[in-house]
Amino acid sequence: MSGGDLPSARDVSLTVFQSDGFEERKFTMSLVTFGQFMDHDLSISPIFQTQQPNGSLSAIECCGPKGSSVLPLDQRHPQCLPIPVGAHDSFFKQFNVRCLNFVRSLPAPDYQCRPRPATQINEITSWIDLSQVYGSSHKKSDELREYRHGFMKVSSGDLLPHEIPVKGCNKDLCFKAGDERANENIILALFHTIFVREHNRIARELAKHHSGASDGFLYEEARRINIAEWQHIAYNEWLPALVGHDFARQVGLSGHPGRHTYTPFLNPSISTEFSSAGFRLHSMVQGIIELVNEIGNAERNLQLDDTFFEPTELKMEKTFNEIARGIVRTPPQRFDGAFTMALRGNLFRVGQFGLDLPALNIQRGRDHGIPTYVTVASRCNGLYLDSFDSLRQLISPSDVKALQGVYKGYRDVDLFAGLNLE
Repeated sequence: MSGGDLPSARDVSLTVFQSDGFEERKFTMSLVTFGQFMDHDLSISPIFQTQQPNGSLSAIECCGPKGSSVLPLDQRHPQCLPIPVGAHDSFFKQFNVRCLNFVRSLPAPDYQCRPRPATQINEITSWIDLSQVYGSSHKKSDELREYRHGFMKVSSGDLLPHEIPVKGCNKDLCFKAGDERANENIILALFHTIFVREHNRIARELAKHHSGASDGFLYEEARRINIAEWQHIAYNEWLPALVGHDFARQVGLSGHPGRHTYTPFLNPSISTEFSSAGFRLHSMVQGIIELVNEIGNAERNLQLDDTFFEPTELKMEKTFNEIARGIVRTPPQRFDGAFTMALRGNLFRVGQFGLDLPALNIQRGRDHGIPTYVTVASRCNGLYLDSFDSLRQLISPSDVKALQGVYKGYRDVDLFAGLNLE
């Protein structure tokens, strides 16, 4: 607003967010993970990579060794947008971290070749169609099919097939799924496994009633039924729980089974405001996963940040079932300005520290060029917002004061920061 640089996304995260939140007792962690699983059905923004002489792609690094510094401009890739970390950062200073790596998203070409502001690519289908299970391309779909009795591939223990060679996981096991993010955490991998198992269960049942049916018929019909189950849960159970049953009914998001609400003229693409900020329910994530036995007692806990790209615990059927029971019993955190340290310093941790997801969300919003909080909040609520004081109509005075402590102008408040404080 004043013409200078915006504050570092990490400084915003440190100033306006907290690490200690309150539990939301009316929900469970299954609602939150279902949300992440849903998000991975709808959108992914691929980021720039560099091509090696052998043709392979590799990640771009924008920081010095172990995040020790922001690389100088003459050494930095042009698509770098690193997040500076202050010398007195309350968490990262103990590890001498002064930079969080961040690479820009790939922009999509305009189909009419017109010059215009960048719009990011969505690499997957924007439909609620279980593309995270079946893939968003024929090539990916073919990789996941057994081509026998309509089945999808599984590995020993009725788990997802293994990714060979292992790519991106911290140990020697990586699962292959319709979406490349399946191994991000162990609960997400569990959801992927459940829906692959459900596909194969449906295919077995169909075979009983369609003697001699082809593999293609059984696969497509099982896929169709599995997607219908997924959509039913989404619209009749999950969304009403998330936004409120009354609101869901008022706006036509839920209805009785068999109700047809498909609108052929509606643009189904995902808005960048939604994908970059609105649907990032990360403050609800709980940092501990309770493992619950078959009589309802907690056996032990898993730290969420120990399961990033580390799904090996699922290999034991006993543990798989205990995690499944645990996520339908463990309450999540509230949707607010508090984030578990598993996300706010230990995200994708390697060694002693990781990344700050709220800061990454803020930086991603800036990279994608989305409107700031005041623009979106005023249009959604029909309010006239013209100062920090006017934000008190939507945000508590103490949080407005925190925003003033890091932003020079009220119009600079990032959408993700404002949404979580509203």
